[in-house]
Parts: sequence; structure tokens; C-alpha cells
Amino acid sequence: MPVPEAISIALEVGAEDARVLTVAFAADEDHAEAQAEGWQLRISAKDETAGIRAFQVQVTHEGSHPQDLGIVVRWELGCRRPPEWMIPGMFYGENRTQESARLYPRFVADPEAARDDWSSSYWAFRSDRTPLPAVMARTSDPSRQVGLATRAAVQGDLSGVGFGFDRKVGQAWIGLNFPYIEEPMAYTTNVRAPCRERSQFHLEPEETVTVQFWSFIGESDPHSYDPFIRFLYQRFRAEAPLNPWMGVEKAAELGAYGLFRWHYDADDRALYETMAFDREGYDGDRRHMHVGWVSGVPHAYALLAHGYRVGKKEYVNAARAVIDHIVEATAPAGILWGEWRKETGFGPGWTNQPGAIHTRTIGVNNC
Repeated sequence: MPVPEAISIALEVGAEDARVLTVAFAADEDHAEAQAEGWQLRISAKDETAGIRAFQVQVTHEGSHPQDLGIVVRWELGCRRPPEWMIPGMFYGENRTQESARLYPRFVADPEAARDDWSSSYWAFRSDRTPLPAVMARTSDPSRQVGLATRAAVQGDLSGVGFGFDRKVGQAWIGLNFPYIEEPMAYTTNVRAPCRERSQFHLEPEETVTVQFWSFIGESDPHSYDPFIRFLYQRFRAEAPLNPWMGVEKAAELGAYGLFRWHYDADDRALYETMAFDREGYDGDRRHMHVGWVSGVPHAYALLAHGYRVGKKEYVNAARAVIDHIVEATAPAGILWGEWRKETGFGPGWTNQPGAIHTRTIGVNNC
């Protein structure tokens, strides 16, 4: 397992984001201190579990007048090709195809190839735009996956996450901002007139601000970040108790409507796995059905039960059609298939081994 390159922590002061101090914190360091122009920076780190390190950054204002401060964390990744990006629940890969007519953030490796103001080689967002303030990058050269994460709220303000790629020098980065920065564009009520936005801590003399974050490094497998997500879940769960904004009955009503309206196809007797929210300019639907996992029987059964409960015959008929479709087809071994695809019909699922079936996609159905 390769060790991470140095993670840099920089202090930016005032309205012009003047950088007064930058410290490169090496992978094997546990502590570092630096001073410059009335600022004291202390960094400490420790290993949490395999591939995960915890960092604490303390900044003390030692000047004689109040100052506005931003703390910028960057992990630079030497790679000749752009990574595959992931900000949970918000940004995946390029995030929007070139053909899409709807304007929202898109990654392009070559800024000169951007066709609109919402295409960029770098992005930074407020943490409340994602359910988990984390950013991942999966690189092919070297082959690995890395990530950074932090808390959403930091001393009364929001943190931020970001990433970028510079094709001219073959350098990518993932980063965190304390408080947040949104760039090159910030979401506004008018996407035709976006602008950069940033927040800063306001520190009085002798005041200290403390931020925490975690780093992750793993194999190049697309899901190697799973232990990192689970680690963060356990760390944050006590700080963020469940706070449902609607009751069970309303949630069931909306869930059933969504399944029937968007995911169910009567001709195919299938609950499609993924339906694109962006329906302008291209077809982004994934007409697949993992029969015992993220679609198929579990969701069809939920739709069936809800249909009986509220007396909606169309829900009941749709759910029964999906379940009948699945159980009518069995694999040569006598068990159900793992996956159905519109292009190829039933098949083994996510496995490239001849004669094997992906067990995660059939477990529910064959109990």
C-alpha cells in the first residue's frame, strides 16, 4: 500500500485571500508547528485504522487586530490522467454529460473544451450540499483511491470540499476548506449569473480556531472507500441523531409513487435500477434490475404491501408483475438469476467469472 504524499495546510487572510503560511505535513509526521505574520499553526496526526489518519489543526491569531481567516487543506496527487471523482450524493465522475441541456457542475479535464460556465477542471462546494462532507479520487497512475473528510459544521460555520486537475503539469488534488469556498461557481437562484463565494472565520487577537479532518488511502477497487464511509458513520452518528422531517406514512406514500411513476415499466415488468433526474438532452436511465438488491423483489414487495395497505390496485398489479417476471426465470443451478438487463435479459450480475452468479444480488430472493 503506497503512503500518501504530503498534505498541505495553508492560512489565507483577509478579503483578498492573501496566503500567509503554508505547511506541508508529511505522511509519517505526527506533529508540526509554524509561525508567520502574527499566526501560530499547530498540526497533529495519528493513525486510526488501516489506511485512515486523523488530523487536528489549531490556528491562533497572535496579531493585535481582528482578522478574517480561511484554512485550506490540499492533498496533491501526482497523476497524468484525471481521477474519477466522488463527493457522496452529489458529484460522480464528470457528473454531467456534454450533451445535457441543464446547467449544473460538470468536470472537464481541459478547461478550454468547456462549453458553458458550469464546466470546469476544479470545483469546491459547501458541505451541506452533500450528506457526508467527503471527497474521493480514484487514480489509475498510480492505481489507488484516496479521500478526505471532515465535519459539516466547524465553529459555527460550514466546512467545504473540493477537487481539481491540472492537465498541463499532470497534477490532481482533493481538498477541504474551513470555512467553505464555492468555486468557480456558487449555486444561486439564477444559474445564468453565478459567482464565486467564500466564508471566513473572524478571529479576535489571541483567539484560536480548531478543525479536524480524516484522510484515507486504499486500493483502486471502486468500493475500497467502504471502510472509510463506515468509519465516518460510526464517528459522526452520536453527533448527528436521526431527525426525520416527515412521518412514516408520508414517506411510504412518496416512495411508492416514485417507484411506480419513475422506476416501473409495464412492458418489461421491471423496476429499473436507476432513473436520471436530468431528463433534458440525453438518456441517462439505467434499465437494469438487480433482482434481490437495489431493485427487484425487495422494492417490489414493499410496493405490493403498500398497495394492499392503501388500496391502490395499480401498485399491487405492478409489484406482482415484477415478482412474477423474476421467478419465471431460473439459472441452470436452480436458483434465481442475479440481474436483468433490458439489452440482454437475465444474467449472473456483477461477476466476470464464467458459471458464477453475484451472490449479493440474489441473497434476498433465494432465502
